[in-house]
Amino acid sequence: MSLTGHTVSGTLGDFLNPLGSTTFFLSAVYLGVIASLVTTLTSTYILSKIEASLMSVFTNLSTIVSIAAGAIFLGEQITVYHWIGSFLIIAGVVGTNWLGRYKGGARGRNKQGTRLT
Repeated sequence: MSLTGHTVSGTLGDFLNPLGSTTFFLSAVYLGVIASLVTTLTSTYILSKIEASLMSVFTNLSTIVSIAAGAIFLGEQITVYHWIGSFLIIAGVVGTNWLGRYKGGARGRNKQGTRLT
């Protein structure tokens, strides 16, 4: 949409101006490389320690990290809705992992993940 608007108005050069900014370039490198690399390495490490089904539940906590980062770094306000949502997310993660043990989860399997009979 922005590209089309600049093309129509004849200001396509303005569309490319941020590419010359050091701040823009470093931000893009951080988001594209460092953040992706850290999350990939962390996920790989976690997968070496726990089952994939358990790890996937923990990805829901990223929303809480985002809320906290917004409050800390951007000064965003945390409202009652954020607290309620965070509580529900944590309850879901804890409930899934805790109840999974009693419904044939980790308790009903050996170290290789094979179901015990």
